[in-house]
Amino acid sequence: RNPTVKLLCHWAMGAGASLAKDSLSDASDAQIRSALGELSSAEWAKVHEALTLASAAAPVTSATDVVVAAGENEDGVDEALAQELAEQEKLFLKCLRKRAEREAKKKLEKEQKKAAAKKLKEEAMEAAFDNELDVLLKLFDQGVEPECADEHGTTLLSEACAGNAKEVVEMLLGEACDPNAIGRYHRSP
Repeated sequence: RNPTVKLLCHWAMGAGASLAKDSLSDASDAQIRSALGELSSAEWAKVHEALTLASAAAPVTSATDVVVAAGENEDGVDEALAQELAEQEKLFLKCLRKRAEREAKKKLEKEQKKAAAKKLKEEAMEAAFDNELDVLLKLFDQGVEPECADEHGTTLLSEACAGNAKEVVEMLLGEACDPNAIGRYHRSP
């Protein structure tokens, strides 16, 4: 093969585009046409693909300009794609970071809410045991349920009975609390 064909093949394979561009700019139009005619179908497909990409970027006046424009455009496209990918990656990482922050915030809020609810239940259990009816009614207004139980299954009614809190027991029975609920140590109120 002649040197022009080798340069075209080398350029079409993507390696040494600047070398091929510089060498082909010295070749005549007839030499380049001849070299293109000697390309295999696979090599021709690669050159055709590169020329198609280049035709959108620069006007063509001769075969030499096509090769030069394709080589220049190819490098510019790679740099632009690399920059675009880097920007997209930054955006993606930012989205991941924001998502992780939102999930951590939700988890923290859920834990805080759970801890606050547990604290209210504990206060209600103490108020039921100590026969503090007013405190217990305020806790009901804050969202504590009359049928609530601690982690052992002990209900407010069971605590009130254990503490001999007659007023609280009457109020809880009036709220339709289950007197047969089984709590810790399998005891019922």
